[in-house]
Amino acid sequence: MIVFIITAGGNLDFSSDFLPYAIAFALCYSLASIFMLLALFTGPVSVASLMLSYSTMIPAIYSIIVYDEPIDTKLIAGTVLMIASLFFANMEKKGTQKKITAKWLVYITIAAVTNGGCSLVQKIQQMNVKGGYDCKNEFMIASLFIITIIMVIGALISERKKMGFNLKKGLFLGGACGIANGVVNYLVI
Repeated sequence: MIVFIITAGGNLDFSSDFLPYAIAFALCYSLASIFMLLALFTGPVSVASLMLSYSTMIPAIYSIIVYDEPIDTKLIAGTVLMIASLFFANMEKKGTQKKITAKWLVYITIAAVTNGGCSLVQKIQQMNVKGGYDCKNEFMIASLFIITIIMVIGALISERKKMGFNLKKGLFLGGACGIANGVVNYLVI
């Protein structure tokens, strides 16, 4: 939220027009975070990261189908490179074994679909809400506030006993990750 509060420069104008989109984004983001974490616990990290990055294809495909956006050489080249990266990441090195299980596949699929849903909701919000791009900071502040509430409730349920320890030990890296994520989302919008 800090990134969006700072980049707004104090010029915020909240409206209920984007609230349904903020809720949808928050649900997608929260589910993507939870299921990515579950995927990281149960399977290969490198492949999970690649699969999550493939979620960018969801808004691209949606834009081609719904908004009749053209299929250009950059989209084709990017798709080919993404497929090649998955192939190379799955190549086993001598003495190593990638453990891809059905559970992991379910987790990473849900994480990828909901992560792609985040970008899709952002695009739809910008296309359907009057001044959609102009309220990007307000949209993201509201979304991230809802996400914070969801994740705190989840942590209180699943990590109550070690929550203080996790906050203390992970504050620096978690904060850096949050700022980097805010910058990425700002650039995506």
